[in-house]
Amino acid sequence: MLKRDISLFLMLYKICSYMAITPLNFPKILGTSGKYYPLLVFFLFLSATVYSIIEKKNIFSTHDKLTYIITDRLVCIFDMLFISTCTIGSIKHSKNWKLFFDVLKELERKLNGTDFQPYQNVFVSSLLLLMVHVLFIFVHFFENYIWVRNDDLEIVYPYITGRLVMYYQIWSATLICYITNIFRRRYAFLNRHILTVVNCKWNVLHNKKLNVYERLAEVRDIYAGIYDVIEHFNAIFGGQIFLILLNSGLQILNTINFALYGKDASSKTAKDFNMMYLVIYSLLAGFVVMSCDMVKKSGAKVTHTCYFLQKGMLTSPLKKELLYLGTFTKELNPKFSAAGYFEVKQSVLAALFSTVATHLIICIQFNMSNSMSNQ
Repeated sequence: MLKRDISLFLMLYKICSYMAITPLNFPKILGTSGKYYPLLVFFLFLSATVYSIIEKKNIFSTHDKLTYIITDRLVCIFDMLFISTCTIGSIKHSKNWKLFFDVLKELERKLNGTDFQPYQNVFVSSLLLLMVHVLFIFVHFFENYIWVRNDDLEIVYPYITGRLVMYYQIWSATLICYITNIFRRRYAFLNRHILTVVNCKWNVLHNKKLNVYERLAEVRDIYAGIYDVIEHFNAIFGGQIFLILLNSGLQILNTINFALYGKDASSKTAKDFNMMYLVIYSLLAGFVVMSCDMVKKSGAKVTHTCYFLQKGMLTSPLKKELLYLGTFTKELNPKFSAAGYFEVKQSVLAALFSTVATHLIICIQFNMSNSMSNQ
């Protein structure tokens, strides 16, 4: 069954609103209390995080690997920061969400006058989403089964909060990836549209001839509209993207630390299975970064197409129009910001994994020297 990609985005938005990742807009169900729902979720997670830290303090009371204890505590703190960015952020950015939808609605109105096909198979998309989350639930249940089988039940409860935060990160990343895919499809359409318009010189649409310059002006207008939507996207999701990447790095480091220096009573099976989270968080960071990077490259491709098409032309109004469009799109090339700290692009992944590797080496050296001094 085919539906507009915006309709699928609205479905994800509604699911995320139940989790307080996006503003809750169900006045008929919750009335005026709906705006306090994110605060309720925030305080529930805050209480659970405090409980986890206290319980972990008891678990690690006899642990001599300081770096593992530090990374585990940092994970708890930054997990809570991520939840606060989602819940408090959904209240803080409610105006940004309104502007986001207003600009997106105007953009879709402009696209309706073109031959853009915004349809996707809702069944396939929903099935893939369901399969991913069923897989994650299975992973968690199997992990808990291993802990219980090895009489390590006291470890399960403090880590439940962290696993719930992981679900929040997955849903947030899913929403981010889907929105960026909407941007990418529209940039790809503009690129094809420019090629079609310039090569045909005259487009016949609805039995009416439209001048090529009018069509290129239309492309310019739509490109500017996408840029405006991305600006609001950065205001809403910048903090979440930053903390997803930071948390992913910490979780990867913490997972390896657990495998090396985890609780002595923990079975090898439990430690090996826990390495699954190294893969999960690596993929999480990878999908978020690459989805943003693909949009950036799609936007840059429009600029490249404009410059490429005018290269073989003699001096003419069309050549000048393409040069102007190329300069215009270059100035408005899409950029995704991680809360203003850095631009989200492919090179971020290399920096992230190299930083994790460096800190891991430092942790191993520190633990080795600490063990030698204790002996």
